[in-house]
Amino acid sequence: MDKIFIIAETKRLELLEPGKFIAKPMHPHSKSHSQFLNPTIDSMLSNLFQNSRASTSNSIDSLQRVGNCYSFNIMETSDLNTSINISVSKKHSIEFLLDNKNETKRRKLFDNDTKIIDLCTNPYHTIEQEIPNSRPHTLSMSEALYQITTLANLWCNYVKLCSEAGKALAKALNLCQNNLGESAGKALAEALSKNTTLTNLELSSNGLGESAGKALAEVLCKNTTLTNLDLSSNGLGESAGKALAEALCKNTALTNLNLYNNKLGESTGKEMARALCKNNTLTNLNLDENKWGESAGKVLVEALCKNATLTNLSLGGNRLGESSGKALAEALCKNTTLTNLNLWRNNLSESAGKALAEALCKNTTLTNLDLSFNGLGDSAGQALAEALCKNTTLTNLNLNYNYLSESAGKALAEALFKNNTLTNLNLGSNYLSESTGKALAEALCKNTTLTNFYLSDNKLGESEGKALAET
Repeated sequence: MDKIFIIAETKRLELLEPGKFIAKPMHPHSKSHSQFLNPTIDSMLSNLFQNSRASTSNSIDSLQRVGNCYSFNIMETSDLNTSINISVSKKHSIEFLLDNKNETKRRKLFDNDTKIIDLCTNPYHTIEQEIPNSRPHTLSMSEALYQITTLANLWCNYVKLCSEAGKALAKALNLCQNNLGESAGKALAEALSKNTTLTNLELSSNGLGESAGKALAEVLCKNTTLTNLDLSSNGLGESAGKALAEALCKNTALTNLNLYNNKLGESTGKEMARALCKNNTLTNLNLDENKWGESAGKVLVEALCKNATLTNLSLGGNRLGESSGKALAEALCKNTTLTNLNLWRNNLSESAGKALAEALCKNTTLTNLDLSFNGLGDSAGQALAEALCKNTTLTNLNLNYNYLSESAGKALAEALFKNNTLTNLNLGSNYLSESTGKALAEALCKNTTLTNFYLSDNKLGESEGKALAET
């Protein structure tokens, strides 16, 4: 079997995993073409030449070896819902782009609505200094960017870009873990102030710091196209956090924002609460690991009573405490838009756990709730079990590491007899005993909806474990 077919098929299977599209396998000598589905296959020109990973949104219909070069058909996908006829495709050849005579062919590759370039994790090429030492067939990134005026996404994670390379890519990019630093971050912010096409920008783990964070915040006050922004793990600090909160009061385009692990602090938490009361476009917000504390947490969750757009909120690892937990429970009784809520490792304790359980009896929109690592204890566990007997919307519940023992475990087992919506339940790393294991096994014989049940690190006993495995 030809090597090119093996590589193409491997890539096809890799892209199939997220469920983005369905495509039939194709042999490089085949003349037939695959049917386009919606959404279209965004890129298949990948890993063809010794792991060079440039790709286009025009899908490759077939591959075949012609002499010493590979030829491929690029489909022009102006209408994603229309089947493409092989007769309208353009045929190009790549002969490893070893010399100047292939310059015209190389440029043709990038003149037809290219949307995506993928240069992830490429150990064979040096990209740090505008690829001067790369293998001859590797395209210059900035050259490609200047040629492609429709670029919307660029993947370059884990390629160890330096600051200068980051600046060169500042027109359209999707970067993470590249140690770009503050200067490149500012350059990106400047580019965003002029860019009118970019919708997704991932800059996680780049050491951007406060000054770059502020620059990006300033851009968000004016930018009207960016919808997804990932600034996680960038050491932004309080001043940049406050600037971003202020930007959210003005921005009308951003729908997804990730600020995980940025040491934003208590004062930023309060400013973020004010922003959530005004912003009406943000739907997904990750504020995990930002040292909010109890006072900021309380103000933040109270904002949920006024916000009507957030559907996904992650507040894990912020030590919100008991009072914030109770305030959040009150908010859940009023909020009608939130569907996913992460509260892991927040020291909520039993009283807040009980309050949240009571809220679940009234809330009709929440589908996913993570309460892991909160020391809820048996009384809160029992209260949550009672809530599961009444709640009809929750599908995923994580109670991992909450000091739940026999009484809470048996109550949860009883709830599984009655609940018919829960599909995922995590009770791992608790103190569930053999008798609890037996009760859970009996419940699983009756329950018809639970598909994933995690019970690791419990003392269920061998016989009970076998009984659970057989259900």
